[in-house]
Amino acid sequence: MSEEDKEPRTAAEAEGSVVGRWMAGTPGSDDERAAQGAPHKGDGEDLVAGGQLATPVANDSAATARPGAGHAQPPGGVVPAAGGTAPFTHDRDARADRRAERRVTAWFLLTVVATVLYLVVYFAQRPGDSLDFGIFTVPYNGELGFCMGAALTFVGVGAIDWAKNLVPHELAVQEREPFASSAREREALERTFSQGVEASGFQRRGMVRRSFLGAMAVVPLPLIVFFRGLGKLPEKDLFHTSWTPGARLVGEDGSPVKSDALSVGAIMTVFPEGHTDTGDSPAILIRLEPGVNQPVKGREGYAWFNHVAYSKICTHAGCPVSLYEQQTHHLLCPCHQSTFLATHGAKPIFGPATRSLPQLAIDVDSDGYFIAKHDFEQPIGPGFWEHK
Repeated sequence: MSEEDKEPRTAAEAEGSVVGRWMAGTPGSDDERAAQGAPHKGDGEDLVAGGQLATPVANDSAATARPGAGHAQPPGGVVPAAGGTAPFTHDRDARADRRAERRVTAWFLLTVVATVLYLVVYFAQRPGDSLDFGIFTVPYNGELGFCMGAALTFVGVGAIDWAKNLVPHELAVQEREPFASSAREREALERTFSQGVEASGFQRRGMVRRSFLGAMAVVPLPLIVFFRGLGKLPEKDLFHTSWTPGARLVGEDGSPVKSDALSVGAIMTVFPEGHTDTGDSPAILIRLEPGVNQPVKGREGYAWFNHVAYSKICTHAGCPVSLYEQQTHHLLCPCHQSTFLATHGAKPIFGPATRSLPQLAIDVDSDGYFIAKHDFEQPIGPGFWEHK
């Protein structure tokens, strides 16, 4: 095989990286390294990562004379060659190690306690409740926020404490290499990962491991009740509004609307009685001129003596349809200029809306007040309803 056919070697493989030679203060070739007393590749040194050897740093005048000599060296006097790692060797206090282990366990156990308190508050109290401590009062949402914040804080502090005080630190230097990893690098990654798992003590420190797994098992539980707090299940809310048979039509102030409240050509925003704050139920009540209404087939009984009512929610983007041209009988949406013809079932005649405004069937009760015969039979608004 010719030299051209051989796989090209990286700079680190050919003569050692510039950073590695600069930091180690040794020449690049094996012969020159041997002349300086540096370890030979393959001399029995343990490969740390990427097949590179950790190079001891001589504490002599030659070492201090090189660039960067004033920089502090890692404990143990070992600097890794490019692509390698060198553990920070230092004496560990066994008693301090045990104290750190108990402290980390305590953080994770506190996470469990805070999460359980969150669930207790959520199910034992109701929105609007509060805890009175005399000098200050904690509302229901404040209790939930405090418990959830404490749980996340405890598990975070525990993880940081674990990493800082129980996991050995190391110095890693790596030269930029091609994106594609070689088989040797993948094997080195596997070794490094295994060494990291071993160094973390996850397998050896059973008390910390069990408390951590317990904390991580309960922390996601509040996410379940978060969905419950979003409101009712969509099976009812998406397909029905607050209009019920016999519900009176009321104005924005909640007062019922009489059958003679509107003059010819006038409009009024109405709601189902007791539900003026619902976003899916507002409707527009219009009094048309006699003889102009052309009801859609199947809705002949939806109007009451030239009075018609349509949903106020535009079927394009959900904006309120609030403008009415008396001469043309056009209902206009101010957001995107969708226009609906009130005399023909509020069908769209201009703009991006492609579906008619749902019509509300109305009548008048024995006291002369407008009432709804039933809920809208057509879907309200845009989006989800477009695919129904």
